[in-house]
Amino acid sequence: MSSSPTRPILAAVVGVVVALSLSGCGTSAAQAGAAATVGDQTVTTSEVNRLTEGYCAAFAPQFKSDGTVLPMQVVRGYVVGTMTVNAAAQQLAESYGIDEPEGYSQTVKDLENQAAGLPDAHRSQVLEVENAGAYTSAVQTQVGGMLLADEGTTDADDATKASRGREALELWLGEHPADVNPRYGIQITNGSFTDADNDTSFPLSPNAVAATKTQPDQAYAATLPSSQRCG
Repeated sequence: MSSSPTRPILAAVVGVVVALSLSGCGTSAAQAGAAATVGDQTVTTSEVNRLTEGYCAAFAPQFKSDGTVLPMQVVRGYVVGTMTVNAAAQQLAESYGIDEPEGYSQTVKDLENQAAGLPDAHRSQVLEVENAGAYTSAVQTQVGGMLLADEGTTDADDATKASRGREALELWLGEHPADVNPRYGIQITNGSFTDADNDTSFPLSPNAVAATKTQPDQAYAATLPSSQRCG
């Protein structure tokens, strides 16, 4: 792919393709209209469809230029996973009295700068998804810092705080299991989202997968009907 300010965001989706299976849609047992439920929040199918379609449309020019084609199912799974874990993080933050996690505002500004070159009509959908992932990371870091401080560690770095915060989110999800519609092919485990078939996990943060050099199976993706591919 050619270098671009939007590449760190786009790399997240490309990285997900490597981790997620390219096939398989289960029969939904979830409530009508729900892509996922966690705690007292629901991620709706209409929300997922809106964000997935906007995400793909936003990157259409770059996909065309790069010759990139992604299975729509994979992008949709990325959206569902990100928004479901974000819903859990929102509830975790509330339980710790956190209104806006530390560092989140700056991350949002950074993401807005990265997305500046995307089409105006669909930029907001990309940012909605990526801001959700950033919020989850920020909540984990702040919660982890609070817990470590309570345990007597006041000089922990952000990586240590984030790790402790992930443990807290895992515990919260253990008490409030996420129910994801099986059609999306993912499950929520250990505070992250994984492929439902092989339990291969992948990171939420775009920066965590930006360095990946593995590319999705373009030949396979290109054979999918237009409604099932992104690009």
